[in-house]
This record gives sequence, C-alpha cells and structure tokens, in this order.
Amino acid sequence: MSLPQSNLLLIALPVLLSAQTSRPIPVALSAQYGDLLILTDNPEAERAIPIDSAGAVFLSLSVNSQTAELVLVDPQGGTHPPGVTDSMVTISSTSPVTLNQQPYQTYDFGLTNPAPGEWKLRIKETGTLSRPRFVALSMLSTSDLGAGFLGLLQDYPANRPLALSLVVADRHGALPTGSISSLQTTIQVAGQEPQPVTFADDGSANDANAGDGIYTASFTPERTGEYLVSAVILGKRGEDAFVRSIAGKLRVVPACATLERNFSSRRLDTNNNSRPDTLEVSFFAGIPDTGEFLVEAELTASNGARVRTSAQVGLSPGGSRLATLRFGMRELQLLGADGPYRVSEVSVSCVRPEEYILADTQFDLGQTEPFVLASADRAAVILAGASSERTVDTNNNGRFERLEFLAGVDVLTAGAYLWTATLYTSRGPIDIAEGSATLAAGRGTLTLSFDGSKIGRSAVNGPYLIRELYLSGPNGIDITIPEVGQTQPYLATRFEAQ
Repeated sequence: MSLPQSNLLLIALPVLLSAQTSRPIPVALSAQYGDLLILTDNPEAERAIPIDSAGAVFLSLSVNSQTAELVLVDPQGGTHPPGVTDSMVTISSTSPVTLNQQPYQTYDFGLTNPAPGEWKLRIKETGTLSRPRFVALSMLSTSDLGAGFLGLLQDYPANRPLALSLVVADRHGALPTGSISSLQTTIQVAGQEPQPVTFADDGSANDANAGDGIYTASFTPERTGEYLVSAVILGKRGEDAFVRSIAGKLRVVPACATLERNFSSRRLDTNNNSRPDTLEVSFFAGIPDTGEFLVEAELTASNGARVRTSAQVGLSPGGSRLATLRFGMRELQLLGADGPYRVSEVSVSCVRPEEYILADTQFDLGQTEPFVLASADRAAVILAGASSERTVDTNNNGRFERLEFLAGVDVLTAGAYLWTATLYTSRGPIDIAEGSATLAAGRGTLTLSFDGSKIGRSAVNGPYLIRELYLSGPNGIDITIPEVGQTQPYLATRFEAQ
C-alpha cells in the first residue's frame, strides 16, 4: 500500500490579526500523528491510537531492537501482527538495519478502510532489556479532518507578545470547541526545555471569537533563535474519536524598531487644483540604529473594503521617528466609500541585504481625516453609472447590422467631445467605433456603434470586449480608458456576414 496522497487539506479560515480583526486566508491542514513510546523497566507497553473514518491509514513504526514484538489491535479486539496480511491490514515492508552499531527494525502497516475507534499498539521486548527501547510512531491518514498552526513560518521580534493560533477542521470548516477533549502544546527554543503553552477558544486575551474553533495562545519570547511549536490534539467528530499532532517553526529576531500607536493624517492637493488627490498618513517609531525600513499600512473603509500601501524609508536612531505613506486616488477609489478610514494595520520591517525582518505590528490605530471621494481630484472623464448595449436589425432579416454599446461616463467640463473605441473578440480587434457629441458636466452616455458584418465575418462568438476608449475635449482634455466593458455572449451567426 502506498503512502496516502490526500493527507493535506487547504481551507480558508479567519486568521487572527488582533482581538478585534480577522481575515480569511488559506490554511494547510494535515491528518497525521506522531508519538514516541519508551520501554525502560517494564518489557511490555501499550499505546492507544484513535483512528477516525478514512479510506486509508499508513502506520510506520521504528524500534531500536530486532527482538521486540509488535502487534496492532483493532477496536473489536482482533490482532494484526507483522507478517500477517488480512482484508484490513497489509504489511508492506519490514526492514532490519543497524545504525551506529545499534539494531533497528521498521514496520509499515497499511490499513484499508480501517474500523474507526481506538486501535492499540502493543510492544513486548523478548530479549534482555539492558537499555531503553524507543518506538517511534508515525501515522498518515486520508481523512479530511486535519489540524494545523496559524502564524508560523515567519519572524517575530524578541520581547514582544505574539499570538499563535491552531485549528482542527474538515471541509466544512473548523470543528466546534466541544469537539476537542485534550490539547497539549509546547514551545521550545534550541538548547532549552520545552515549555507548555495554553491555547484557548474563549474570546479572552488575543482570542478573537469564543467558540469559533480557532484556538489562540499568547507568548513572549525572551531569546532570539528558532522555536519549535508542537501540539497533540484528541477529540471526537460525531462518533469518531481522532488524534492529530502538528509541529511548526518560527524565528525570533532582535527588535530593530518599535511602532508607536499614535499617527497623523492629512489631505494633500499635489497638483494645486483645489481638489485633494492624496491621503497622507504618518507613523512614529523608535529606532535603535540607522537603517532602511519597510513600512506597510492598511486602511479599512466603512463598507469593509481594504487597501494597502508601503514605502521603504531610511530612518536614524531615536524615538518618534516619522515614516510617511501616501494613499493616492486610485487606492482610495478602490475602497468605494468616503473616509474617514480606519488604520487597521501598520507594520515595520528591517531591510537586510537578502531579507526583510518584521520588527513590529500594530492594529486598529484609529480613524484618518475625512475624505470625500466626490469632491476629490479625478480624471477629467471617468466611467460612471451602468453601461448597456443593443443590437440593430434595420432590414428585419433576423441578422444585426450594428452592435451599439452605451458607456456611462462622468465629465468634469462641459463641451464638445470626440471619441473612438475598439471592439475585441477572443482572437483580437475587429472594429473601431467613432463618435462625437456635446456633453454637459456630470453623468452622460457615449454611444459606441460597431459594424455587425465584421462580427459576423469573424465567426467568433461573444462575449466581446470594448477597450481603448480615447476621448478628446475642451481645455486640452486627452484621455485613454483601457478597459470599458463586456457584451453579452452573442452568437456570431446572429450578425450580418456581408
């Protein structure tokens, strides 16, 4: 039996950012378990292994002895010793080896549709127990129930509280809190003894929401270096008991900058036309040494939309050093709502020759200055309002001579305008529409009329794309809008082909 290939599950979960904010991101979960059983004085031992419903389970056992006897016991009491294959258990290999002049034996058990419940591993040393016997157990399962840590594989500054989270989930999402009966978690820096860490799902401290199935712990690392975080989880999903073990690493680095929670913001009119076009936000940080720093910030609008920007800056030592970021009209218009905006996240990283090292992160710093998009600076002509389309059959023969696309626009200056736009099929451009009209300031409509016979002769079905809208108008207005819209999925045969 080969190793299960589907022991990884990728789901989207709301990952903790602070006690007030969370964000859905993909999380990789695994259905695996590892354990170590040790024989010292007693030559016999037994270890329970809860196995939940799965099409296949792979068990690998390794013991530093060639005289130890191992046997698997299923939930009904049936025994499955190495070397004996039955309808449920297949022994794929046994390999005696010698490592560092010590005998070792490995056993690989392949379980096909194993009975869910409490399986047991029994071991008995038949030789002289002159030294401890170590039995290393590794289990992989095709079960869709997986576990994983959130927030690892990144750098954290020393002597700052950090939040770690873990979750047990299946394809429907995180299991409810009551599903977990035991959660044993430790964290260990190289050269030190592992320390227990308490993960809770009660909504206190750094845990965002009580009972959402995401367990969170707070930890303040005092030393720099690489930390190993591990957990063993026992619980039940429905009637099936399960066991999962997970492990991961994080790196703790010296704190090269400290963010303060205060900030300032202001509206800027960079082209002096009496309409603001930029929102500038300045942050303060304590800097121990001169260097280059990457500052990133996120704004959140009242509708929940977010936008981020960043800048690399050089800062000198001292407290309350300033790092300034600018959000331009393009970013602010993506929010789709007026300010003030919430500074939901800001981070600072130290720039090193080959990497960025995260130094500090702050969440929910407060509200920026108000910013009204309608009164802010913008292009002289923008797309606005709903667009529509219509087909024209002038001779009533059931085939269209024209395809007209009506593009909604908003112009700042009234006057005479000329325009062109290009119609694209999936194979490229096929026609250019031209038009002109006198437009009033505010919202209006541009009519883009395309030759239906060119569509018919192309023999390419829709939808068709309208691109490259070029407009010229009063006061030297000269604007190109790259993407205008998309038509319905017309059949090319509905258009004239002559």
